Amino acid sequence: MTRLRQLLLGSPGRLFVSTRGLTSGLALVLALYYTKLLGVEKRSILVFIMVSALILTVILTSGISLTLRNRPTGTIKSSDLVSFLFIITVSGILVGVLNTLLLTYYAGIRSDLTSAIYIICFIYSFFACINLGFQDALVARGNIKLVSFFDLITIMVQGLSLLFFVYLDQTSLFMSVMISFVFSYLLISFATLSVFIQTESINFNKVITNSKKLIKASGNNQLFGIANGLTDRIDRLLIGLIMPLALLSKYALITSIISFTRFFPEAYNRILLLRHHSTEPRQKRTFGITSLIL
Repeated sequence: MTRLRQLLLGSPGRLFVSTRGLTSGLALVLALYYTKLLGVEKRSILVFIMVSALILTVILTSGISLTLRNRPTGTIKSSDLVSFLFIITVSGILVGVLNTLLLTYYAGIRSDLTSAIYIICFIYSFFACINLGFQDALVARGNIKLVSFFDLITIMVQGLSLLFFVYLDQTSLFMSVMISFVFSYLLISFATLSVFIQTESINFNKVITNSKKLIKASGNNQLFGIANGLTDRIDRLLIGLIMPLALLSKYALITSIISFTRFFPEAYNRILLLRHHSTEPRQKRTFGITSLIL
């Protein structure tokens, strides 16, 4: 037992990977739960909103996030971090607007939706983008333990708040699921921003100029980031647009089970990149055959 604890929790990297495994498992259980609650049609609409929000986030921010995370931690200035957070916030607004337009098109060819769903779609899309970008900023800063803690808190808040709203029975089941996700992202985004306010020198001078420089520097990583982010997500969007509505829900559930097995290589990849670009000799790592296989 002691050996297992050392293996899983002996370092920030191992803690990050272990926590990702735990949160991926809890997320899968949560997905099974709200799939049973919502039924086929509502679950399909939920999948469409979530997947399209993630795809838009990847398209707009993946290259910039990769550029920031590829820099050695010690070379990232507070001005760079502020510019990155500014870009993420603007991107969040764009993601919200574009995803709402996509949902409008989707509703036109599939089913009529209430105005409340469009509103919650915009809010969810905005905070989903913000949450992912802020997490990347923490990883770039080397706050691996904090990222692990926030990951676990996020899924726990989602589960507990969903149970609360279902028990309260004051909103529809669809809105209960969406509000629970929005609440968790809002909470973690606020906590992350509080950390940066306390640890960074926040200055908005030349934020526009620095943001343009960061976007220009990310040009080489943008195409790779988009391709890497879309490879296992674009299929759900296409199925939602082309195939019958009921098929998207079933397909999403099956692929969620498959996606659970990828938590280890994805988490390991983030840790490896962070160590590879570290300026500290003891932390710096090179890519070996095991890393390439994973």
